[in-house]
Amino acid sequence: MKFITLVLVSIHLQSYCQGVITTTTANCDDKLYMSLDGKWKTKHDYPGSPGFSKTEQQETFKRLDAVHKLVFEAYPEPKGVDAVWHRTQIANSFFAQKIKYRKEPDGSFTGDDINGNSTGKYSYTASFFHYYCFNDAPKREVRVSGETSTWLSIDVNAALPGLGSKGSDMDNMTIKGYQVYQRYPAKETWKAYEFFHQPGSYNFRGVLICRRGSQPYLPVSRKQYLDYCIPWLDKFYDQMLQGILSEMPVRSKEEQEATKNKWLNKIDQDYKNNPTKKEAARKNYLDSYRTDEQLRDEKKDKVMKLKATTLKLYEKEMEKTTREGLLDSPAIIYDWHPVTADIPIFMTEAEGGGMLVTANPSYWRKDLPKYAPQIIWMHWTWNSGAVGENFRKRIEEYFPIEKLQAMIDK
Repeated sequence: MKFITLVLVSIHLQSYCQGVITTTTANCDDKLYMSLDGKWKTKHDYPGSPGFSKTEQQETFKRLDAVHKLVFEAYPEPKGVDAVWHRTQIANSFFAQKIKYRKEPDGSFTGDDINGNSTGKYSYTASFFHYYCFNDAPKREVRVSGETSTWLSIDVNAALPGLGSKGSDMDNMTIKGYQVYQRYPAKETWKAYEFFHQPGSYNFRGVLICRRGSQPYLPVSRKQYLDYCIPWLDKFYDQMLQGILSEMPVRSKEEQEATKNKWLNKIDQDYKNNPTKKEAARKNYLDSYRTDEQLRDEKKDKVMKLKATTLKLYEKEMEKTTREGLLDSPAIIYDWHPVTADIPIFMTEAEGGGMLVTANPSYWRKDLPKYAPQIIWMHWTWNSGAVGENFRKRIEEYFPIEKLQAMIDK
């Protein structure tokens, strides 16, 4: 959804982004860009869902405007960029809804939401459009880029913010009907808040603001994860074996023999004037020849050995976790279902692992209006270079996170 929003912002601003900021004979480098003052601009609001009253919409905008004031306080004078912000109107959402999966004819799963706490989500987004030199003429034109990787977003009442993957299409782990997700790793703290990092992206930070003394997440324990993984992997390899049987039909002996003789005859024809090479080619072909039964059995054996090795890894981990008294500790993983001893099943967040979590249904207060912020997810990313780093430093040094915290339940 974030990618779509940024693309829409980029497309909407194409005409705006063609304007010339200045001309220069200086080198186009960080020093030049940091000497250029940018501007704050606002664009139209993005639509939400129908059914919300005018009062609810006004209350939403009141909070988003207050959010913009906080961002502006931290970064009042953009350098080398133009800052364009917009509000996304309130839209229907659910928190802690249960999910029921059904298998599709192609083998994938479709999840249907069941119940959940009805709420309204809305967001603030600021995109930062970097300046760049348009050509190499003696007088270079400095313009505004139409695309950016520098932006800041503050999402209110998003379903479960700060989450990564939920496994594959075949893998839909739930606990008591609640979807299991892998949270982004929290490797450090920022102003007493956990700093979340997006795997594979150095230039990303995220902060979750929620009610003091409570968490919208419930961690999945190591025992719950292992209890799920072992039968899942057992079934996964059985399905792989079924696929081999269906995709490798065994031809009749007569058909196989006819194919073999066809290739031998071709070798005889190709090397009819060179008996030595012909015999070597025939020997090489016959030495490597496998019947359909042999080929299928070899693949089956590989899968069976891999299944046994993988299940042994998980059974040993269960024994180790039990022995060390860690069955109830949070399951923190790097990837779903690692199948080699080179990748540990569990690791720490400092090592890049993400905690497995479900929504905490008891977190949500049903007595509050839908627009009242109960969860706020603030996250930002930036381009490399002095301009992007300046934005990052301003946010991380001067953004008054405590004022965002004060909006919870208000």
